[in-house]
Amino acid sequence: MRTRVVIVPAASEDIEYSQILEKRLIFLGFQTWSLETQTKIGESILGNIDKALRDAIALILIRSKASIQSQWSLIQQRAFQSQIRFSGALKLIVVPRTRILLAPSLLSQAVVLEPQSDPYLAALACASIISNNPSSSSFQLLSHPDSPNALIYNPEAYTQVNPLESKFEKYVNVIMSLSSLKEYEPANELYWKILYYTGYRELWETRLTLSNRLLRLSLDLNDHITAGLVLTKGVGYAFMEQNNYRDAVNYYQRAFKHFQMEKYKRGMGICWDYLGDIFEKQNRINDAISAYNQASSLYDGLEQHVVRLKQEFISVRFKNNKPSDWLVNFQRIHEEFLKINDYRVALSEYEIIKILYQLKEPNLYNRTKQLYSLVNETIKMPRITKKINALIQLIQAKNT
Repeated sequence: MRTRVVIVPAASEDIEYSQILEKRLIFLGFQTWSLETQTKIGESILGNIDKALRDAIALILIRSKASIQSQWSLIQQRAFQSQIRFSGALKLIVVPRTRILLAPSLLSQAVVLEPQSDPYLAALACASIISNNPSSSSFQLLSHPDSPNALIYNPEAYTQVNPLESKFEKYVNVIMSLSSLKEYEPANELYWKILYYTGYRELWETRLTLSNRLLRLSLDLNDHITAGLVLTKGVGYAFMEQNNYRDAVNYYQRAFKHFQMEKYKRGMGICWDYLGDIFEKQNRINDAISAYNQASSLYDGLEQHVVRLKQEFISVRFKNNKPSDWLVNFQRIHEEFLKINDYRVALSEYEIIKILYQLKEPNLYNRTKQLYSLVNETIKMPRITKKINALIQLIQAKNT
């Protein structure tokens, strides 16, 4: 498992701070990649950053007042938004050196530390965010809360659902208006900002309406990569989650053709990845494993690692093992999901509790309630919440 951390200062004034932070992270056991040491004169800066992010578990962006006015920081920000949008497993951490304004699109995707002047403390905070259990690290304080320099994790570190609660309808209306005016770039950016919220809240009709609007614009501009991503992540995924597998597969096939036109391997990997999800839902386990293998051969870095974990997860889940063997395997997979703050940490914990229940393990109620709290209040996925609630009722019935 790669643990590379990409560190990028957003202005020349931040370079020395960045170097100190990087040395501290290396001391703490992380592999690092920095713009200053690993980009040569004449090379594409954004291209090198993009390559580094493919194998990264986290990106640390250091911003100061100077970087706000820098056109360079805006260019970086767009590149980072794209990477985060297309690779949900990557953690983005913003280290403000002073109290600065962050663009909402960047803020919505990031774990943002409180302003911090000490690079050593910032490195410790970043290390904790990268390594810790998501169910606790999202709310952890590294110093006393009354301290003006307290490093307080953004309470939306695990998912970015809550900030959209009050603004979602407004964002939908803005996207509709922008698409009507054929304002492609701002509509595209806002679409990806709220897409995952529609999934968490199962707002499939709204998701399909917005996706079809953006799809038409992307096709008009021959933007085949965005068209493919909308067809997979926007449309096909919505049909898959509503158990309409035939339409979902049709949209994945359409997307695959767009990705082929651009020779975009990652996009083709996404199609195979989602196809594997469909096969898993249909209990076609061998077909699912085969599809995940195809996705793995097309992915790089962290996404490749995640799809291999998914493959291993279903292999264990559907293998006729003794409960004790299941338990050992699920605990190992659970630890891997914890390392990357993947929401499947809840699924693996759910399977572990079910096995412990079969093994007549006592005192499972509190553990299951903690899992319910993680899923209901932090990850915010209603479908998983329903499963866990049913398990809580089963445990309660047994205890009474």
